[in-house]
Amino acid sequence: MSNSGLAAVAARLGESMEVIRGEYEHLAGELGYVKGQKDEFEAKAHSQMNELDVIRQSLYDLETQHGRLREQFEQELARLRAELRVARQQQASSSANPPPPANQPGAGGASGGGAAGGKDRERERERDRDRERIPDLRETKRMRVDSLDSAAGSPRLPSMQTAPGPSGSSANGAIAAVPGTPSNSTKLPALGSGSRAAMKERERAEAAMKDNGGGRAAAVSSKIG
Repeated sequence: MSNSGLAAVAARLGESMEVIRGEYEHLAGELGYVKGQKDEFEAKAHSQMNELDVIRQSLYDLETQHGRLREQFEQELARLRAELRVARQQQASSSANPPPPANQPGAGGASGGGAAGGKDRERERERDRDRERIPDLRETKRMRVDSLDSAAGSPRLPSMQTAPGPSGSSANGAIAAVPGTPSNSTKLPALGSGSRAAMKERERAEAAMKDNGGGRAAAVSSKIG
C-alpha cells in the first residue's frame, strides 16, 4: 500500500508540475508581450515628450516675438499720439489766429498775370514787326516790277553811225550824225527782243509773287498788264 500510495502521490505531483510549467510558460509569453507593449509605450511617450519640448520652445519664441511686437506697437502708438496732440494744438492755434487777408494771394496772382501779359505783349510786338516787314518786301518787289515795266516800255533810240565821206574828212575823223529820217545804214530799234525780255521779266515777277501768295501775284500781274 505504501508503494502504491507513493506512486499515486508522485503521479499527482508530476501532473501538478506540468500544470505549473504550462502556467509559467503562459505567463512568460504574456510577460514578453507586455514588455513589448511597454517598450512601445515608452517610445511613444519619449516622442510625445520631444514634441512637447518643441511646442514649448515655439511658445517661448512666440512670446518673445509678441513682446517685441507689443513694444513696437506701444512706441508707434505713443508717436502717433504725440503727432495727434501737436496737430490738435496747431489746429487750435490756427483757429484762434485770424485768417490772412484775401488780397495777399491776389498779389502773387497779379504778378503771375503781369508776367503772362508781358509775354503776350512781346508776342504782339513780334507779330507787328513781321507785319511791317511784309509790306516792305511788297514795296521792294513792286519797285522792281515798275522798273522792269519802264525798261520794257521805253523805245530804243537809233544808233549813231559815221556817214561815208571823202577821204580827207575821214582822215580827220569827222563824224556825221544822221538826224530825222533814218538812212539805209541806220538800224531800227529791236522791238522783238525788247518785248521778249519784258515778257521774261514779267514771268519772273509773277513767279516771285506766287511764292508770296496768290492774291499778291494777281494784283501785281494786273498792275503789269
